[in-house]
Amino acid sequence: MSFLDSFFKTKYAEDYRKIEQAKQAEQTNPPDLREDGFSLPDHLAGGAASGVFSWLIRRVILPVVLWRRTPMRLGFTWVGRHEQVEAILSAHEAFEVPFGREMSQMTGGVNFGLGDDGELHDRQRPLMIELLRDTIDRDEIAATAKLVGNALLDDSGGQINAVRDFLTRATAEICLKVYGIETGSADRFAEYSMAGSALLFADPLGTPAYRRQALIASKRLREILDTNITRYLHEGSGAPGLLPALVAKAKENPETVSGPGATLDDALDEVRAMMFGLITGFIPTNALAAAKILEELSQRPKPFDEACRLARRYHEPDDGEPKERTHRQLQNLLMEALRFNPALFPGQFRVCKSADFEGKDRFGGFTFEPGETVMVATAAAVMDSSAFDDPKSFRPERYGEGEDPTSFLFGHGIHKCVGEHLSKWIITELYLVLLNRPGLKFAARKPKMNSVGPIPWKLDMVFDAEAGQRQRSMITAAIPLTGEDGANAVREMLRGWQADGSLAEGLGLSNVIHFASLNVVELGDAGESRPTLLIELSADGTPEQVIDRIFSTAGDRLDQLEPHLAASPKPVSAQGGNERSTTNRLFIDHMVRLNTWPWGAIGLEFPGTGEFSVRQIEREEALYRHVREQVSRLTSGPDSARTDEPLVKQVRRALVGTEFEDMLYRPDERRPAFARFPTRSFNQFLATYFTSKPYMVGAIAFGALTVLVPLIVLFVASFFTALTAYVVVWALPLLL
Repeated sequence: MSFLDSFFKTKYAEDYRKIEQAKQAEQTNPPDLREDGFSLPDHLAGGAASGVFSWLIRRVILPVVLWRRTPMRLGFTWVGRHEQVEAILSAHEAFEVPFGREMSQMTGGVNFGLGDDGELHDRQRPLMIELLRDTIDRDEIAATAKLVGNALLDDSGGQINAVRDFLTRATAEICLKVYGIETGSADRFAEYSMAGSALLFADPLGTPAYRRQALIASKRLREILDTNITRYLHEGSGAPGLLPALVAKAKENPETVSGPGATLDDALDEVRAMMFGLITGFIPTNALAAAKILEELSQRPKPFDEACRLARRYHEPDDGEPKERTHRQLQNLLMEALRFNPALFPGQFRVCKSADFEGKDRFGGFTFEPGETVMVATAAAVMDSSAFDDPKSFRPERYGEGEDPTSFLFGHGIHKCVGEHLSKWIITELYLVLLNRPGLKFAARKPKMNSVGPIPWKLDMVFDAEAGQRQRSMITAAIPLTGEDGANAVREMLRGWQADGSLAEGLGLSNVIHFASLNVVELGDAGESRPTLLIELSADGTPEQVIDRIFSTAGDRLDQLEPHLAASPKPVSAQGGNERSTTNRLFIDHMVRLNTWPWGAIGLEFPGTGEFSVRQIEREEALYRHVREQVSRLTSGPDSARTDEPLVKQVRRALVGTEFEDMLYRPDERRPAFARFPTRSFNQFLATYFTSKPYMVGAIAFGALTVLVPLIVLFVASFFTALTAYVVVWALPLLL
């Protein structure tokens, strides 16, 4: 056995030896499956080696596999040519899916059709297709995508992790809606499904960390499913969603779900297994594919701009262009991006059972050995020039010319994804929401996807938010006035506006102002008078955005100051437009740029409300009043019937359909940092933070410079100079 054969020895080899050994070890020493041991970022991070290996596969191995006329044995057997991939995926009697044993363990003992090639698959697949057809409402899914997607973007403040906080979260919410599942956290639900998917499809070598995370996640998923199944058993049929429909079938006739002679308990066990598999397929498939699309678009500016243009055109009033056509054009563009960066990379594993199968003549005389692991590299097959015209060119229009490379990206043969068309449609709906945001772009100049093992995790995007901007600005502007007469006139204006409240009302309508102060101050001395209008604002957004915003709502008052301002605005070309009034431009020209370092104008920006925008403060105050009324109604009013359901769950359900429904969906990064770790106490969070690599590196660097700078000054000057240097250069910024 070669080194590579030993290194790449899969958990499927030797009749699934590694999997069976792991199961036996777990029976002897049961693993700790408590929730506080579940953390994908802590346990699945692959590091630099994973990135290098992925690069080698993409840049070296797959091109070689595609070039060769016969499969290549490199650790396991690689197959990449289109006709060969098609032959293997079609020959399920000779090449079995290897996921059944781990799938059965995760579901609690019953396999799911994806992990089976025989009778169980043949029974479950038609049932799943029937239920998806009968329970899926595309209009409802589109409405959910818009509600959740827009809520997440509106609350993001103009900057969002588009992978985890938008694509993954929205996909999870749609999954819960479509399947009729209730759970406490959609984010956590998504992570559970991804842990299971990582074990099944991205862990061929049998990594212990992947296995433990999947076992913890599967335990929680089973608990969630069992709770919902029990609820539907008691509530009866009629509830919307795939799960209640499946439970109703099991109650009506268990044999339709679990085969001849099945009892209700047998059928419910299979219901759990089917739902487990459908969840593991729904969230990871859609979220992973959508994230891979975004990653590819981040490296292709022209297709990204075209995708944004199509999304904007779709949302424009009817211009004679059919909406369905625009929807199809965007979907084709997204699928073309997915072809270059497939979700299931580099492909799907199969285990050979027999070397005799239909299509064996396509392999140039190569003979498979029973028991060997085969990597069916669909990522190579969709780039095969013998099957697709000019495959290295980005051509979305190819999908309207009869080609459909996505036939491999969503499976092929008996294991072709039952929800392929639905998945494409959901992904397109999510991108219609995201790409329609004005000024949308990637936050980094050279965007790069951050992943946790095989799971895309973070790719930040920014856009122009209308309100609730994440950035805070402390604006100070000082504009000279036209002598004492001008100063007195401005004082009278300010007193009048204060008395009638008109300026405060206008500033309030801007929905960005936390604090505002306008005063006339004297900056001169005994020899020269310098009356000055001093403007101080604490607001949401960039300084220019804030000033433009307040002039849009209070400009009728502020423009009255112009005759008394002893200054002329800069040329319009330097301002970037002539739509601003003279006073508006002067406010911007005379801003004092404050620094938090001890050079130039020193100042401290302190909005007082931390990360909370004006929009958020106002909405949460209104939400508090609404929830207080609901709590009163549910606990002491006529609707206070006794129920075992937690009060918070009742209140959350009561928000659905109200003006506050969108507040049920919030990006994870908008919550306080310590609240993002639900299994850790605040003290554990502090310990983790202060021992993290970025903090330790920063603390060591800061400490070293704090010592070295005064020592250098001491070497060339006196002790008191060194002490002054220490205070001015380091202590002062630290205090600020």
